[in-house]
Amino acid sequence: MRNTQRHCPTPHTFWATFKARLLPKLLRTSDIVTCYVPLTSLTRHMINATTLAMLQPHAVLINCSRGPVIDFAALHDVLSNGRIAGAGLDVFPAEPPSPSEPVLSLDNVVLTPHLAGSSRETRVKQTRNAFDNVLRVDRGERPLWVVPELRDMTMRQ
Repeated sequence: MRNTQRHCPTPHTFWATFKARLLPKLLRTSDIVTCYVPLTSLTRHMINATTLAMLQPHAVLINCSRGPVIDFAALHDVLSNGRIAGAGLDVFPAEPPSPSEPVLSLDNVVLTPHLAGSSRETRVKQTRNAFDNVLRVDRGERPLWVVPELRDMTMRQ
């Protein structure tokens, strides 16, 4: 009997394949690139000088995931030299960003305060989820909603 189950790649295998094969093609052919990835050792500076050089001059880069997914020094370089058209940033390497962050002074950058996708309904749900988590932890249970970078942490006894 033949095994017809599909192999499910590990996160490491997925990101390695994505970065090596799919990402370059997407960057070279996209007018708008949006980042929505968790911050891991595999995604930190996923967008860097090499990958930014693949973007078309009229491309716009948007980051709503985590600030360190983008190498901000490299981003500043391509934006200030006109090698890409612009960027939309909802996240920064440090939150809140330092007033001396060079990217903040560029005219071809739109900044939002880590609230770009927020609505009244979203805020109500986030508050309810946070409160539910507090109750779960108080009962000695694991929280349901965890910041992705903290997912692997064990609960304190």
